[in-house]
Amino acid sequence: MKRSKLLFKLLPGLIMLTLSINLSAQCDNWEGSAQKGEAEDAHTIYRQALKTKDYQMAFENWEKAYSIAPAADGKRDFHYTDGIKLYLNRWKNETDAAKKKEYIDRILKLQEEAVNCLSSGGITLKCHGQKDCYT
Repeated sequence: MKRSKLLFKLLPGLIMLTLSINLSAQCDNWEGSAQKGEAEDAHTIYRQALKTKDYQMAFENWEKAYSIAPAADGKRDFHYTDGIKLYLNRWKNETDAAKKKEYIDRILKLQEEAVNCLSSGGITLKCHGQKDCYT
């Protein structure tokens, strides 16, 4: 009986700890990472490929950059917003309904991760506090 009461008291703290660990993993950046060079290279390649509409090359390198550092360098949200663009492109060109749903689910997850990372301070945009970041 005492153990169950103790567990009941500790459970909210354990849940919060688990959530905070998951949130911080979504906001990992390449600063201080052993894979910083690899992440920066993949980031540069996918960004250039995106500009030239080479979506296959962009996607492959975006996946690598995102897997190492979802929050890039911690100063930009590109890995989230570009991931959404890349999955939207795949969604538009897909005919299989199951794959389309998978892409939409991934887009929604990226949006949620971006919001969580921005609101937790895992990404601090250079225009933080200004009216519009993208002008």
